[in-house]
Amino acid sequence: MAPHPDRLRFATAVDPPHKGEGRVGVGSPLSRGRAELQQDSAAPTRPIRLFARPEPIEATAEVPDGPPVQFTWRRMRHVVSRAEGPERIAMAWWRDAAGVALTRDHFRVESREGVRVWLYREGLVRLGEPTRWFLHGVFA
Repeated sequence: MAPHPDRLRFATAVDPPHKGEGRVGVGSPLSRGRAELQQDSAAPTRPIRLFARPEPIEATAEVPDGPPVQFTWRRMRHVVSRAEGPERIAMAWWRDAAGVALTRDHFRVESREGVRVWLYREGLVRLGEPTRWFLHGVFA
């Protein structure tokens, strides 16, 4: 089946899983001679406009560690129609001034009005503690 002309095609090579090895990048010496898999993607994985300082937002999720179902950004309430994630960003070296490990769960979100943004929830969800949400960037 031919790809839709408005969709980008990305090829990835898959290495047989053994000894902890997984995907191998296209064009790498390990990918030569392996079967190529096609993956459609019309959406970029990172926003076109990434904010230097993420903006705090109010967000509501149906379950504590789930994606938001609505959020308020710059005094505008947005109802989420689609969400993808979480993508956890947590590095062993990434710590705050007190030495506490930092974690962010990012979500790609689209509102009913068509606003597409990159949101994240700061830290791990803990019962009884408030959840802080931020808008990190805007997709085209």
